[in-house]
Amino acid sequence: MRARPLLLAAAVLAASALTPTAAEAGTVSLVGSKLTHAPSPGQNSKLGVTYKEKSSALRVTEEGPGATVTAGPGCNTKDGAVQCPLNNVSAISLLGGDGNDILYNATWIPAILDGQSGSDTLYGGFGADELIGGSGTDTADYSYRTRALSVDLDGEADDGAAGEGDSVASDVESIVGGSANDKLSGGPGPNRLSGGGGMDTIISRDSAADTVTCGSESDSVAADPADSVAADCESVDVQVASAEAPSLISAPSPIFMGADVSGRPITMTTDGRALVRIACPAGRTKACRGTVTIRDTATTLASTATSPKTKTKGVVLGKRKFRIAPGQSKDVSVKLSRNGRHRVLRERRVRCSVNVGVRGENGKSVVTRKQVTLKAPKRDRRTRR
Repeated sequence: MRARPLLLAAAVLAASALTPTAAEAGTVSLVGSKLTHAPSPGQNSKLGVTYKEKSSALRVTEEGPGATVTAGPGCNTKDGAVQCPLNNVSAISLLGGDGNDILYNATWIPAILDGQSGSDTLYGGFGADELIGGSGTDTADYSYRTRALSVDLDGEADDGAAGEGDSVASDVESIVGGSANDKLSGGPGPNRLSGGGGMDTIISRDSAADTVTCGSESDSVAADPADSVAADCESVDVQVASAEAPSLISAPSPIFMGADVSGRPITMTTDGRALVRIACPAGRTKACRGTVTIRDTATTLASTATSPKTKTKGVVLGKRKFRIAPGQSKDVSVKLSRNGRHRVLRERRVRCSVNVGVRGENGKSVVTRKQVTLKAPKRDRRTRR
C-alpha cells in the first residue's frame, strides 16, 4: 500500500526545475494536531510531505532552488529534512511562496495545499485534500493516479476518486487527469484540461476559451466554439450557449456545430414510427451522414435522482441512420422499439432526448441534442366505444 505515495514523489521529482532564488527558509511546526508549513517571503518551493515508515514519522522536504526548511515546535531536523511524529498529526497545511511552487502530499492524511502567489502545481494525496491556487495560473495535477477520477473547479468536496472528497478551488485554472477513465470539468473562466491515459470525458462548455487535450484512448469532449480541442480527442460535441446565438445569425461560425434538430413535439404514427425533423447546414461541403437516436429521458432522470454520481444515457427507444444534402431538411423516420411503442401508447406523452450524431469535416463526430415530447397518436373514437 506504500507504492502509491512513491509514485507521487517520483512524479514531482520529474517536474521542471524552478527558477533559482536567494536562500530562504520556511518553517514546519505542529500546531495542535496539524502539521503546518509557513514559507519565507520571496521563496520558490518544491515542498512535499511523505511518510517515513521506519520511524513512524512524517518527513517534509524542500527542494526548491535556494530554498530550505527548518523545524519549529513539535518537529525536528534530520538528514536535511524536517520530521514530525505521525501519531500527533491529523491534518496538514502547506503554503507556497511568492514564486512558482510545487506542493505535494504523498500521504493519506487530509491536507490543505495553498499555492498563494505565482503559477503553482498542486499534487494532492489519497485523503480529502483542499487544493487552492491563489493568484497566477495554477494546476491540480492527478497524473500519478491510477483510479478513475472526477475533478471539477467548483470548490466542492467532490473531487478525486470515488469517496475521496478532494476540493479543487475555483482559482485553479488547469487540471491534469490520471491513467484511468476520468471526468474533468472546467470552470467559468479559461482553463487547460488534460485527460492523460484512459477513456476520459472532458467538459469545457462555458463560453470561455479553454484548451483541451485528451490522450491515448477513446475520449469524448463537450466543448463550445471558443475552445481549442486537440486532435487526440476522438469524439467532440460542440454546442453554443443560448446567449451566443444572436451573434451566430449575422456571422456564422466556420466550425461545424452539428445538424439542426427540431424541438417540436413528435406524434408517433399508427405503425410505431417517430418522424424527426433534421436540417443539414448550407455551409457544409459534404452531405450530413449520421445516426439519430431517441432515448427515454424519464429513465435517465430517475437513475440520476437515485444515484447522482452515476452516469446513464437512458433507454434507447429507437435509432436510424440518415443522409441529408447540405442546405436541406428531412423528416427521418425512426422505428420505435416494441417497449417504446407500448410505453408511448400507455402514458400518451413521453419526454425524450433526440441525439443526432454527424461526422464533421475532420471526421470526428459532432452530436446535437434536443429534449422533445413524444406523443401517442389520437385514439379512434370508434375504438373507444
